[in-house]
Amino acid sequence: MTKLFQQLGNRLLQDTSAPFLEQGAVIHTSGGVRDRVSEFAAALKEAGIVANKRVAVALPMGVDFLAAVLAIWRLGSSYVPLPPDEALSRSQSMARVAGVSALVAKRGSPLFGGDAPFASVEISSDGGLQASRGPGGGG
Repeated sequence: MTKLFQQLGNRLLQDTSAPFLEQGAVIHTSGGVRDRVSEFAAALKEAGIVANKRVAVALPMGVDFLAAVLAIWRLGSSYVPLPPDEALSRSQSMARVAGVSALVAKRGSPLFGGDAPFASVEISSDGGLQASRGPGGGG
């Protein structure tokens, strides 16, 4: 995994206008993806995430999923993939068993409701990120 992260990081540092990821009709440049990784890293820090934490990512495959995972790795933590369309009780159970400290998901995800003890980063419909330290005050 470290080698993959290094290779992706090296590609992101190269020509920032170079195509990096195609998502439907949109082609994301390496500079755009690098900036999105930085946005996620800042939001995760604001949510209290530091090294050696587990962060659940409940997003469909795409640029935000990739950026969230790279940001989590940048902070020295690990990610736990949660299928965004999984049944709520199953996802909550998977998060508890994995010992996650935070959740990254689209705003409105049912995983944010109830008594979820996570810090969180919510993605709004316009792509903005909102960090929350959760009920316990930190990750």
